[in-house]
Amino acid sequence: MLQQHRQNIVKQMDVLNCSLGTIDYKLDHYNEIGIFHIDTR
Repeated sequence: MLQQHRQNIVKQMDVLNCSLGTIDYKLDHYNEIGIFHIDTR
């Protein structure tokens, strides 16, 4: 049971890491083109 739960968590982490990579890419791109005045929080 714990092994299955661990596998589920690892899968979720993979999805989140992929999403984080996409967000980081977009942040870098927006900073490069200078439109980050939209949201500076």
